[in-house]
Amino acid sequence: MKFTSVIAPGLLLSVIAASPIFAPAATESSIDSNGTTFQSDNSTDVSLQGEKFCFKKKQKDICHGGTFKKCVKYYRGMPPDGERIGPNTCGFWCTTMKKTEDCGFNKLKYNYHPDFACADADFSC
Repeated sequence: MKFTSVIAPGLLLSVIAASPIFAPAATESSIDSNGTTFQSDNSTDVSLQGEKFCFKKKQKDICHGGTFKKCVKYYRGMPPDGERIGPNTCGFWCTTMKKTEDCGFNKLKYNYHPDFACADADFSC
């Protein structure tokens, strides 16, 4: 058997599997028109679409230990995803935010995309 007859079909199959047509969701944009609502697979999502919520209360609940370092340590103790989600989750929730713009900026900065719009958060509660 020729070497190329084994390599060519394998290469073709890997190209097809990696194409956007094979995985249509890979080509869809997950950002809405105002740039603040994202789809997410983070296990610590706060699903409050369209409802106002007290950001500081949620922040206290999710930023375990009250500091980034303690929070990351907490999430790392939660297998199997804690190691992966800890830095992003804690980076977002343990950061002081005073307004909607801070929230949107930190979503992007920490690559954390919970299932709520920053405009729905009440930062003065």
